[in-house]
Amino acid sequence: MPQIHVIIPVYNAKKFLRQAVDSVLNQPYKGIDIVLVNDGSTDGSAELCDEIAANEERVCVIHQANQGVSIARNAGIELVLKNGTDKDYIAFLDADDKWSEDFFDDAIFSCLPKDIR
Repeated sequence: MPQIHVIIPVYNAKKFLRQAVDSVLNQPYKGIDIVLVNDGSTDGSAELCDEIAANEERVCVIHQANQGVSIARNAGIELVLKNGTDKDYIAFLDADDKWSEDFFDDAIFSCLPKDIR
């Protein structure tokens, strides 16, 4: 099955970040990983990103100086394109949001032709 790479730009979102990450990791579809892009946070978010990544193999972190959400998303895209395949997908989530319990379920790709799955 295809891999879904979820890019989460993080800027001073320590209060919400764990809930956002958990909402992704707890999806029924397990072919999901997360790229946290710490965009120069000053509230402890950077340390929380590192802690989450150290305890969850499906999470990696990019640290950069504050450049804004668009540059942070682009850094995540570059990492995915460098390491992914042509059958991978990219999704985005803001660090202060969360997904519903079945946002990506196991049937998400059932409508795709078998050679793409």
